[in-house]
Amino acid sequence: MKKITVFICFVMLLFFTPQVFSATLFFEDFESNLSNWTGKDGIDSNMSGEILTDGTLHFLSVVGAGDMFTKDLFTSSTSNTFILSFDYKGQGGFVGYSYGFPSSHTWLAGDTQYYYAPPQIDMDDSNEWTHYELSFTATGSVHLMLEDYWAPPGNAYFDNILLTDANGPDPIPEPTTMLLFGTGLIGLASVRRKIKK
Repeated sequence: MKKITVFICFVMLLFFTPQVFSATLFFEDFESNLSNWTGKDGIDSNMSGEILTDGTLHFLSVVGAGDMFTKDLFTSSTSNTFILSFDYKGQGGFVGYSYGFPSSHTWLAGDTQYYYAPPQIDMDDSNEWTHYELSFTATGSVHLMLEDYWAPPGNAYFDNILLTDANGPDPIPEPTTMLLFGTGLIGLASVRRKIKK
């Protein structure tokens, strides 16, 4: 009986242990328009990004300190930790976050041969699509920002940008489900005990 009780306690512990998962804050696949983005100083006409017919983003001009910014600000719910993933190919592209349009900002990934300060990830410039994922910590609410930093423009391509909160809300187990599950386990233990006798 002790083994069954230990087993039941172990299973219940698994179900009630909080699970950390990511909550989606922003996703962009560039399949429709650039309504989620703006340019420097919050002016849409200041951005040079253009969506191509294959649903990818590239740039018509070379711009420093951010070319495109998400219109919305994003905040992590607890520890200010975010997870950013995206697809990239080309040369001279950069991804980062900013507190304004722009303000104080940080580059997270970029083609470092074109930049004096290496960001967290040095992106491949082999002209093959590559998927990147990284986590970063920012104090407060941030805008994502993109740019093509190196001439000639138009050879940095982005797609499938996903920003998540690394510490989203924990799922809460349903009490009724847990009660039924626990009762079922106890019932199975009783049946097994009767069969042994």
